[in-house]
Amino acid sequence: MDIRDTKAQLERLSRKVNAEGLKIEETIAEQLEGAGVTEAHVKTALSRLKLPRDKPHVWTDEQIIELSDMLRAQSKPLITAANKIDIAPQENIDKLKKTGAIPVSAAAEAALRLADKSGAISIYQGMTILRNLQACPRRRKRRSPTSRPHEDKWGHRDTEMHQ
Repeated sequence: MDIRDTKAQLERLSRKVNAEGLKIEETIAEQLEGAGVTEAHVKTALSRLKLPRDKPHVWTDEQIIELSDMLRAQSKPLITAANKIDIAPQENIDKLKKTGAIPVSAAAEAALRLADKSGAISIYQGMTILRNLQACPRRRKRRSPTSRPHEDKWGHRDTEMHQ
């Protein structure tokens, strides 16, 4: 959608708000309901941006873009997943941790899925539940060379799950 379309839509909303005595927060939230934007999102964004609520028709293109970006960020937060973390140099891992990236490893997940399939562990909605590892055949008790250090680096308490 072009900024001109957004501005035209905002002008229509502004007229509706003025004519019917509605709140701009409710009106914008109603328009963006399908995208998951709530009235609380709109109120927060308008407050942070210090936009005049009674005159949305005077908002600049930059303010409208900033409002759109903020509403998207609130209603659809982004997550950065850093893959192959098990083979990354420690300095890169430290940098990623500072940015808030979430470490992931397809190799570690594959090992967990195999262990789940074999019955050594059970995975339910992202949680790993250990079963009796003593009952597992000896060959399943060997550690994956990459899984153990990966789990230790990130401080997971249940590193035994890779046995």
